[in-house]
Amino acid sequence: MSRLRAADILWALTDSTAFALQGLPIEPGDIDVQTDEAEAYAIERLFAEHVVRPVRPRNGARITSHFGALELEGITVEIMGDIRKRVPAGPWQPPPDLAALVRWIDWGELRMPVVPLEYEQHAHAELGRLDRARQLGDWLSRSRPA
Repeated sequence: MSRLRAADILWALTDSTAFALQGLPIEPGDIDVQTDEAEAYAIERLFAEHVVRPVRPRNGARITSHFGALELEGITVEIMGDIRKRVPAGPWQPPPDLAALVRWIDWGELRMPVVPLEYEQHAHAELGRLDRARQLGDWLSRSRPA
């Protein structure tokens, strides 16, 4: 985090690590970092000695991004830049405005940017990942005051 902060890189934790930091009882298997295209390559350069998968365009049927991975202290850190989604039979959506989307979480002495659970729930639903979307929706409905 200190390297990212010193380099003034726009980023946010997403997926299971962000879920856990926002209270979901889930055990992350890795760390997923969302950013934009330019910053994905900047992170790769910043952590060049830890790259296990260089950042490259990665195109799937429903998601495209600039994807790569690092290995830091035995933990896989996946980098995803300019994530774009395509809903069934629809066009590619533009990447989210990460600067406007980020929510800050205090964890011990650390202050970390995360993608909000509400956004994650919507994104998973759009991608047809209905079990995860339901899990997030159930958690959000239980964790909000009535």
